[in-house]
Amino acid sequence: MPYLNSVLFYTSMGDPATHGMALLPMVPTVMAKAAAQGRLDAGPIPLVDCFKLEETFEPLGDFCIATTERARSILLFSKVPVEELEGRGVGVTDETSTSARLLRVLLRHRFQLQRPRYVGLEEEHDAFLLIGDGALKQRGGVAGYQHRYDLGEIWHEWTGLPTVFALWIVRRDLDPEAKETLRGLLARGLREGWDRMAGFAEERRHLDLTAAEVAEYLHGFSFTVGAPERRAIQRFRELLETLEESADTRSQASRSP
Repeated sequence: MPYLNSVLFYTSMGDPATHGMALLPMVPTVMAKAAAQGRLDAGPIPLVDCFKLEETFEPLGDFCIATTERARSILLFSKVPVEELEGRGVGVTDETSTSARLLRVLLRHRFQLQRPRYVGLEEEHDAFLLIGDGALKQRGGVAGYQHRYDLGEIWHEWTGLPTVFALWIVRRDLDPEAKETLRGLLARGLREGWDRMAGFAEERRHLDLTAAEVAEYLHGFSFTVGAPERRAIQRFRELLETLEESADTRSQASRSP
């Protein structure tokens, strides 16, 4: 995962080939597609796609990408207050799976909006969603979009729960020794990577973050699944299912004579 929020996982891998691995940089939607197509053995897969891959993949330890309160890099920029987005175009980056569904869940269940128009970023819109480093780069705001919303913060204020964006999962049929090797490397990265904040800041100079700001950002994440994260996953899954059932009902109604 090429985003700053995932760098700790990879800091202890050195040359991946020495462990029999190859690292393939992929944004969330591409990673999920590669996993579904059998082109990926393991990775921090978007949560909504983990639900679809449960037959062929299993959790790799308890590793995840979750925010405890604010996400800081899952941002909705809007020309109008979020409550006024009914019927308006909402652009969504094509890099996201979970964050796009989180946006839909929040607009429907938190803000009671029935029909925002979700479109690509290239289409006309009154609000748009960015994630990852792209959102970090625009964290100061976007000209013409007076309102900025952190989806992780909204979810936390609404539910009191963390926001789980991805889980590390691995193919069930992968060699057990390979699974254990990767699990050990990820755990080591989470232990040892905190000494590399200056390096992370230097590697991502385009984000204009100091080492202290990088550390502050990463400390806002939870990288292991505990009881709060499990409750958050269950709550999100239930809300997502309700959203999808509602969409199916509307689709059937529109086809009725």
